[in-house]
Amino acid sequence: MSLSPPKSAGGAMSYFSSQLVEDAQTDPEDYYSNSHEQPGRWRGKAAAALGLAGEVDGKDFARTLLGYGQNFKKLVQNAGDSERRAGQDLTFSAPKTVSVAWALADDAELKSGIEEAQRRAVDKALERIEQDYLFTRRGHGGQDREHAA
Repeated sequence: MSLSPPKSAGGAMSYFSSQLVEDAQTDPEDYYSNSHEQPGRWRGKAAAALGLAGEVDGKDFARTLLGYGQNFKKLVQNAGDSERRAGQDLTFSAPKTVSVAWALADDAELKSGIEEAQRRAVDKALERIEQDYLFTRRGHGGQDREHAA
């Protein structure tokens, strides 16, 4: 897993529109050979609480980054500010040995099994992060941190 520096809402929206939206038009099989990314998927308790599920839609993503929920209900004090800290990007990558095993597998069922194992590993990691490492900032200038799960 790699962790990006914190992004502003505007910076995250720019990344999404320039990378994920364009690359979502590409066959997922081309991901490794063409450096494209598969579409994002909503996960976790916060997404469920906000009614977000399935593939990430650009409009829902932008609205959420700006601090708004469904029907543009304000979720945070500085909703709408494109410079607000929206969060961090976590990138999960399979170990090189797993990637090589997937690339060399000539059996579709084996490839599918490797992909499913990777998805389960990411799900477990996200559950742990959500349970133990998420926080929100409160107070003047966001100085106070509280557990957010």
